[in-house]
Amino acid sequence: MKIINIIPDFLDIFHSTKNLTYHDLSMYYEKNAEIFNAYFPQHCKNNPERIGKAIKQYPAKMEEIEIISTQLPRTIKEISDAYSELFHFEVPIKFHLFVGGFGSNAFTDRKLVSDVYFAAEKLSIHPNHLSVIVAHEIGHVYHRVFSDKNSIDWDSVKWSSGEISLFLEGVATYLSKKIVRNVSETTYYSYDDSGQATLNFYQSKKNVIKKNFLDDCLVWDHSKLKEWFTLSGGNYYNETRLGYYLGMDFVESLAKSIGDEKAILAWKERNFEDILHLWLLSRPLIQVEQNINSF
Repeated sequence: MKIINIIPDFLDIFHSTKNLTYHDLSMYYEKNAEIFNAYFPQHCKNNPERIGKAIKQYPAKMEEIEIISTQLPRTIKEISDAYSELFHFEVPIKFHLFVGGFGSNAFTDRKLVSDVYFAAEKLSIHPNHLSVIVAHEIGHVYHRVFSDKNSIDWDSVKWSSGEISLFLEGVATYLSKKIVRNVSETTYYSYDDSGQATLNFYQSKKNVIKKNFLDDCLVWDHSKLKEWFTLSGGNYYNETRLGYYLGMDFVESLAKSIGDEKAILAWKERNFEDILHLWLLSRPLIQVEQNINSF
């Protein structure tokens, strides 16, 4: 495990100038190109207008950013130890801690590369919230490595499909719940104390939402990914990131039927999409189980 924390560099820049500018931050970005080449533009736009808005928001967040700078490395160590105990092996993850432009809060590449990124300005300082989001991102890494150790055919993975997006977020959410216990159910989705209304909505409209997602899988594109998995989506129901709720629900259903290990390895099976589609159609569980047993 390696933690690269460049939050203190940002704090030095912020405190050394009376009027922080886009030019000041551009130097910060250039100095830490490895991190910001991954962050911009996929997870945040890099232009004077966007960063200018971020600059106006920083003063109200500085105290929390300073807390995150010291608290986050400790949380990463605790959660990493819990994962190595759960899976019985360690992954040499490289963690990048930085201050961004109020884009994504955290992310990891969809490759067999163990790099995880955390944007301090978007994180909650509450210990439970921080633990859950760290567990979610590390869960992505362990899921990929565990799948690789179990001979997944990477060439067969349809990375750009709705089915894979749902499954990946579902597994990461499911693993975070196993690692971080005794927190509010909504924290596993929102990484804070909000989200109860969205969870209630999902539970009350589950079958309709599942069918809607399946329909979108047939015509999947970036706009569908945005609708189901980002905070800028949510146009269908005025509720965002419902794909995470679907994913967690699906993985939990699998785990109850076939156990944790087979559940998180389900994407390596030739009939994975068939099983997910049956579940999205809200078919009786016994029919889904019959397909699962053909693994």
